[in-house]
Amino acid sequence: MLLKKTTIFVAVFICTLVTGCGSSSSSSSPNNTTVILQVVPGPWSGTYSLNGGSQIAVTGAVASGGFGYFADNQGNVFLIENVPGQSPFTSTAIGTASPGQTFSDGNRVDTFSVSGTYTSTATATSMQASLAGIDPTTAALTGLNGNLTLNTDVPYAGTPSIMGLQGQWNGYYTGKASTSLVLTLNADGTFSGNDGYGCSISGSLVQQDPGTNLFFVNYLTSGTGCPGVMNGLAYESSKDVSGAFGGAAGSYLYMGLFGLNVAYTAELKL
Repeated sequence: MLLKKTTIFVAVFICTLVTGCGSSSSSSSPNNTTVILQVVPGPWSGTYSLNGGSQIAVTGAVASGGFGYFADNQGNVFLIENVPGQSPFTSTAIGTASPGQTFSDGNRVDTFSVSGTYTSTATATSMQASLAGIDPTTAALTGLNGNLTLNTDVPYAGTPSIMGLQGQWNGYYTGKASTSLVLTLNADGTFSGNDGYGCSISGSLVQQDPGTNLFFVNYLTSGTGCPGVMNGLAYESSKDVSGAFGGAAGSYLYMGLFGLNVAYTAELKL
């Protein structure tokens, strides 16, 4: 799942993660067309479509500072570089197709210009946007286009904590050809494990703020052909959103992971 020229966007995310969330406020520009807002961090859910196709359910997360991702249960992952604190907004998204798959234009990786609006309160954000495929070198339109609708979600009724994640988590990198993943999480947020690609895994989770359902992920894979350093976002859920576990009750952990050459979305069950 090559990210090609998207390394710069991943690097921006890694270097500019901001913890904490300020209070919501709003103001207007002189022409009353731009509203300054606070994007509420945490889990997302919604739908997207490309080139007139059907609406596809997605889940994801956004961190304070605006970086976010959303992914469908086929393993297609979209990295949103930044969601500015204003509406309307523009941004850039990098779409990476599921392993072994391509988008409708035949590419495994596509860059999109994102243009949209959102409304936000202190506890919820609703976003609507259009997607227009662009060549990352020339900025020319590629003909791939679509739309997305995202809303903040509350998939976990409890109070998430690092200590509450202790234990062995079993699951998959999701997609049409799901690949197994096993992680053992410790009380301090560190973890170790392995995956079906033959990679050894180590890393850590850092909670954005106490009690919030958002964790920054430091993820290191080692072994022949393994992607090396990755970073991303994770959140806890009480439901099997992807259906990989047949809807069984339990605690789930969802992760969006991005490296220099790959992007994964993962679902694990405690």
